[in-house]
Order: sequence, then structure tokens, then C-alpha cells
Amino acid sequence: MDPPYLQDLMNGLGITELGIFQPSARYHHGMDMVEYHAENSTTVTDWVDPRLSLISHGHEDRVVGVKFDGFKYEFQRLRNKIGWREGQLLPLTDYLDAIRQEEVSEEIASIPGRDQKYDLARKCIRQVHLTAEDMQEILG
Repeated sequence: MDPPYLQDLMNGLGITELGIFQPSARYHHGMDMVEYHAENSTTVTDWVDPRLSLISHGHEDRVVGVKFDGFKYEFQRLRNKIGWREGQLLPLTDYLDAIRQEEVSEEIASIPGRDQKYDLARKCIRQVHLTAEDMQEILG
């Protein structure tokens, strides 16, 4: 059995047992972002727009995660549009769809490949939810 402090650290990194990775989505308060990793690998981050980045495998052409910047602010603003109720898990696809439908500047809307990258993000997170603990931290 691992000591409690090590177990807390491992849970925060998505590791259930020492050396065993589990896909996880986590809210990082200090940076106001949500990050999801489907696998433990070397990664490259591809900025899509001010709210979304794709996390790609470092040696293969495939998406292995996503990062949502400014998550708490955007979630609070879009909470009613998303239809989330307190006590529920938050499907990340609901959040992604809400930020995708928001009006953006012409400059952001014209970013090459933006729509395709949102589609890739949606495929990556199609069954991913934020935990109740993360939602409580986000709501402060």
C-alpha cells in the first residue's frame, strides 16, 4: 500500500497503481485549465484557439488528449447553455460543443483547420467526464 501523500499525487496524475496509467481529465486550479490525457506518452501541444489545444502523440500522427484554457471562466459563463446541474458529472463534449458554438472574432474563425481540430477533440473526449471533485473546485 502506498503512503496517502503518494496516493493523492498518483490520483492527480491519473495513475491508479505505481506505474499504471489511467486516462483522466483533471482541472488545474492555478492555471484555470482542464487537461485530458488518453495515454501516457511523449506529447506535442497544438494550439487551436484561445480556449482549446490538442495534445498529440510525440511520434505518431494522432490526438491523445485535449487542453481547455480559461475553463472556470468559460464554464461559469456557459453553464446554463450547457445545461449542467449541480451534482452531475460534466461531459467534456458538452463543454466543447458550447465553446465551439460561441461567436468568435473573424481572426479566430479563420484559423486554418480549426473546425477539423474541434472534430478531432470531440472524438478524443467522447466518453470523458469531469469528476464531482473537480466540479466542486471549479464552482469554488
